[in-house]
Amino acid sequence: MSRLLPIPRTISLLKTCWQAAEERVCREVGTKYHESDEEAITVLLFGELREEFDQRNIYREFEKSFAADLRDRYPMTDLTWVANGLIGRVVHHPRHIEKRTGGDFGLVLTRPQVEHGWKTDISMHAQGLLVQAKKQSRKGTIGTLTKTQCLVLPERLEYTAFILYMYATAGAELAPFAWVCADGRQLQDIETDLGKLNRKHPKTIHGFREIMTGSVFSSCDIIEAVSQGLRGTSDKHIIDEQICPALTPSVTIEITWRDDTPPDPPQTVRHHVYVKQLA
Repeated sequence: MSRLLPIPRTISLLKTCWQAAEERVCREVGTKYHESDEEAITVLLFGELREEFDQRNIYREFEKSFAADLRDRYPMTDLTWVANGLIGRVVHHPRHIEKRTGGDFGLVLTRPQVEHGWKTDISMHAQGLLVQAKKQSRKGTIGTLTKTQCLVLPERLEYTAFILYMYATAGAELAPFAWVCADGRQLQDIETDLGKLNRKHPKTIHGFREIMTGSVFSSCDIIEAVSQGLRGTSDKHIIDEQICPALTPSVTIEITWRDDTPPDPPQTVRHHVYVKQLA
């Protein structure tokens, strides 16, 4: 596949939505949802993200951002019609089993891919990430990995990330979500690194980085990297069989059209060759 179309304005909007949703969840766990476990926090997060998308869709913000990205990439050709009806959407498939993948949930981000030369070629690109959520207990400890995770994850670390739900202070609201990726390390090294957070309460991503040996990323870092195809995998077989197999919990963040179909070009440009690829 050719290089993904740069869509910095659209990705920036997506990151803004995620950041707003995450900040609300961090506060509400401290004020209303004290007993929330990893799964409950994840459900809260994507519920808030869905609400954020709904508000942005009212004002067609994803459509406008993608149109601006198209103008930046193809200044000599009007392809803004491709953005007509574009929205942000969250599709959540709840938990059924965890044993097959070793992860808490699969995260897939789908976005339009547009290539224009002598023809306009529109397709959807999907990038998947297997996510293991770890929450700090009220006593300040981080749980160890299960036997299943220790068995399954080593072969899947290339497209696996750990998201950390940590208390900013003992028993208070959550700190910004930190993400840890293998980046060439073994699973045992990652677990040892996570253990350094026991009874620690970093309040910022920088605070995590001061404690841990490996790289630590913010949610915005991860969203941008996955959106650009720099983290996770685009392998359809891996996404279908290992990240989001049937009956396992998964979340798809979609930047797509309301009816899942790209718009037809306006009459004035239909003399160009135009191809839709939805498969």
